Order: sequence, then structure tokens, then C-alpha cells
Amino acid sequence: MDYYINNTNLSNGKADHEEMLLNGKASANDDPWKFKIERILQDDIVFLYQNEVGIVALGEADGTLIKELYEGDPEGKYSMNLQRFHHVKPPLSAGEIKSITGIEYPFRHTLFKLDGASGKAIKDLIYISGRA
Repeated sequence: MDYYINNTNLSNGKADHEEMLLNGKASANDDPWKFKIERILQDDIVFLYQNEVGIVALGEADGTLIKELYEGDPEGKYSMNLQRFHHVKPPLSAGEIKSITGIEYPFRHTLFKLDGASGKAIKDLIYISGRA
């Protein structure tokens, strides 16, 4: 099992951000960012990150890549459904994540992988603190 942070890219489109949070899915639009979704495998943990807010949700990937219509391109968006999906309240801020892991992550990237110890520490904190 691997851990990923998927930026919801609210600044690029409110509708995409809301769809990810309402439907419990990881997604990315357009080349080359959408291809990063292909890296996620079944049972990987995906944290959804909202810029300037923090981790706002998490779930376990179902492993099925979905190619969707986006702005006229029939495969312009790649998505994956997240099972056991939970909103994180209050969100886990970038500062808290750095404090837990000791690492300053590139949160503005569409999708990036966390090392196993950091991913587990973040997940455990979210559940132990009752945020999910």
C-alpha cells in the first residue's frame, strides 16, 4: 500500500474540486497531469488536499482507472473512486503535516507520493484525533 496526496486544484475549477469531495474520488485533468492518476493502485490511501486549507478528505483507491469527458476531450480527465471515503474536519494543515513528518511537501503538485512512514503517521493522526 502506498500513500498519495492529490491536490483538488480549487483555483483551476470549483466544479472539479467539489466533484472530488462530493463523490469521493481522486482526479486530474489534461495532459500531463491526468496520467499521474494511473500510478494509484487498489488499496492505496489518497489524501485530498485543498490549497491553503490542508488535507480535507481521504479514502482508499478502488484500483479502477476511469477516463472521462473533460472540455471536449473524451479522455480529458482521469479519476479513481475512493472507498471508505471520509472528510477531514478540521482539515490537516500543511504546517501540521510538516510537523508530523518533518518534510515540506510540494502541495501545489497535482499528485505526489508520500513515504510510507509519513503517510501512515498522517492517516493515524487523522483517525486518532477523530477528524475523520
